[in-house]
Amino acid sequence: MSGQDLLTGFTFVRAEYIQESAQDMIPRRGGVHKRRFLLIAAVVVLSLMLIGCAAAVLLCLDALKIDQQEYTKSMYYKEDGETVPAAQTQQAVLSLQGILGSPSMEAAREWYEFEESYDPDRTFMMEADQAGFVPPEEYQAYGVYTQEMIDKVDEICQEYGLQLAGKEVLVQRYQQDVFFQALGLDGILKEGSDGEVGTGSGYFYACGNFQFEFDLTVDGTQLSASLRYAGKDYLDTVTLAMKDMGEVEEWNLTLADGSAVLLIKNQNVGWVFRDREDAFLSLRLSSDKLAKEKMEQAAQAVDFSLKPTTPDLEQAQKLLDEAEANYQAEQARLIQEAASKPWVNPFQHDSYADLIAFFQENSYFADFYGAPYDNGGENLYYSLMDLNGDGSAELLIGSQDTVNAIWTEQGGQVVPLIPGGETIYPCENGIWESYYFRDGSPVRHYWELTKETEMKDVAYLAYDANFGQWMYSDYSQPNTVEQIIEAQAQQIIVSFVRLDVEMRPIEEFLFE
Repeated sequence: MSGQDLLTGFTFVRAEYIQESAQDMIPRRGGVHKRRFLLIAAVVVLSLMLIGCAAAVLLCLDALKIDQQEYTKSMYYKEDGETVPAAQTQQAVLSLQGILGSPSMEAAREWYEFEESYDPDRTFMMEADQAGFVPPEEYQAYGVYTQEMIDKVDEICQEYGLQLAGKEVLVQRYQQDVFFQALGLDGILKEGSDGEVGTGSGYFYACGNFQFEFDLTVDGTQLSASLRYAGKDYLDTVTLAMKDMGEVEEWNLTLADGSAVLLIKNQNVGWVFRDREDAFLSLRLSSDKLAKEKMEQAAQAVDFSLKPTTPDLEQAQKLLDEAEANYQAEQARLIQEAASKPWVNPFQHDSYADLIAFFQENSYFADFYGAPYDNGGENLYYSLMDLNGDGSAELLIGSQDTVNAIWTEQGGQVVPLIPGGETIYPCENGIWESYYFRDGSPVRHYWELTKETEMKDVAYLAYDANFGQWMYSDYSQPNTVEQIIEAQAQQIIVSFVRLDVEMRPIEEFLFE
């Protein structure tokens, strides 16, 4: 995982990624006006003190800021093709330990500032990697790779009266029961909650701090969720890197038990924060179309009063090993059971009719690609089109107005050219365009189908919204990748003219 991946929207920044993510997001030297920021921070703390007991009830985003600065956000695209021009905006690093002035938060700030200036060219990191450096297990939470970093951790702990988090224990999905048992938790939802928790995975430390990632269903809507618990007696250095502060919505919510939480939302990712006297809890939520209502329902469902016990690591490891052995035994059994049955290759069929029947009777492609294969294939549409002029039609599969997959006949068998997961457009002169879109960045791959039913690359055009750059490859000139400007990119796009495809309900295939 790269730092750039970590900084797409919101994310938990694990200790081992903090340096990389900070380098991507905030310049190490000369970019942050710390004197001005600390002055603002002092004003925030003073304001919280002046409002007295209200500070214990309501939490605000400013009270969590460890660092902030302005940056230029590159132009990006909307899904409909409209562009949003480059603009000045703010980015921030937030505490996941407590509010400004609290020992746990100030300790996290000091570690963050230390890492901002330490080993800027990664020389020490590479030397440690080559030497096979392994830190003591009680320092696993902090991503240390030199003795100097270990000494800094000890210094911060002594300065703020904190203890080390201790050894890290990783837990897989099939070990979920051990996760809760080791921490003395019945679960993470309130008793009587209407929410549902799917199987999850995560990690915990010897002190009881943890992070648990799971699927949470509230009122019929499934959300990707991650709950993090940070006890305030222990050093915790994980921070939250947040871009586009101008687009962030924040509001408070009073829970059914009378406690208050802070909710923040940026497009389809959101957070719920609960600051307690003994711990700071963070709930991350995401979905394709995250609604504020669903965030509030999730906040009401999760038990923000939970308190893990100190785990018995020896007993926990024993139970984890047992769960691992049971899982491996079950996998071996399933493999043996599958081997005793006739195997149906999902990517090879005798005819298009057999393929369509497979779509309707099996969930294989729905599990891997989702729409339009889901719901038993009832939303499937198709079209027959000879893509390479060999006299044999290819089968296009998709929704009513989109092609998502292409199958062809090869050697007497029906096999996929593109099994799914893409948006595909036919263009003039026998060219096809595979289109992808993510986080403001459109990508277009142009190709054609040869007489031998092989995909031949024509061109590749991609925009990177993180850097505001277009990259282009013309495959008629091998090994050439060039950076181009917006006007050139638009000229290339309009040169590949898209054509309409008439898609018909899959039920009509039988009448072909």
